[in-house]
Amino acid sequence: MRKNPRARKLATRLLAICRDDEGLLSADKVGEVLAALHAKPPRDYRDVLHYLAFLAEREIAASTARVTSGKALSESSIESIRSRFSAKYGRSITVENHEDPSMIAGTRVQVGDDVYEISIPSRLAAVGS
Repeated sequence: MRKNPRARKLATRLLAICRDDEGLLSADKVGEVLAALHAKPPRDYRDVLHYLAFLAEREIAASTARVTSGKALSESSIESIRSRFSAKYGRSITVENHEDPSMIAGTRVQVGDDVYEISIPSRLAAVGS
């Protein structure tokens, strides 16, 4: 995608419109914004849509903790992760729990680009290198 500062600025403003009262992205508001864009396409319509999709993906990733562990976590563990990471990042974090049998013990949490990992495979990889 070529750089288009005007499209990026408009997409950033549109993303702000898509937030609800708590600052989270609202599917209804995103739908309204997309309908308005479709009804009256701005200049560089495709660039605006690409930037808007890119920014929305980053926003969702930054508000989601992807937790990977060897076995299913209890609801209390998931709630503990949610509350700790919400406090750490200063925003509401949702938790996605994934099981990975290859992870013998430990947990890996990814929030956006940040990765927190305490697991046997990661420790063994560190020893081997």
